[in-house]
Amino acid sequence: MNTLKTSKDFSNVFDGGKKFITATSIFFYLKTSSGDGRLGISVSRRVGNAVQRNKIKRIVRNIFRFFSPKGFDVVVLCRRGEVFNMSTFARDFLKFWKKVY
Repeated sequence: MNTLKTSKDFSNVFDGGKKFITATSIFFYLKTSSGDGRLGISVSRRVGNAVQRNKIKRIVRNIFRFFSPKGFDVVVLCRRGEVFNMSTFARDFLKFWKKVY
């Protein structure tokens, strides 16, 4: 799985892409000409301590491994307040995926 690494990559998706809001996260996505999909994850410190933030990032990466977004750059901003686990994020990701495709 390829990742968005630089702030320029993130800015391109934020500025030129579209947004989809769910209970657990906000998805920013941008259709790209390259065949590979790339993922960027942002989890604020307000979401929890380092252990919780890393767990959320692992969950997001795991879901994206199953549904690798070919031809899209996707940035996931995780929101606080909602219980974040594999099943709730998978549900919200499938809503996002149906809208994109």
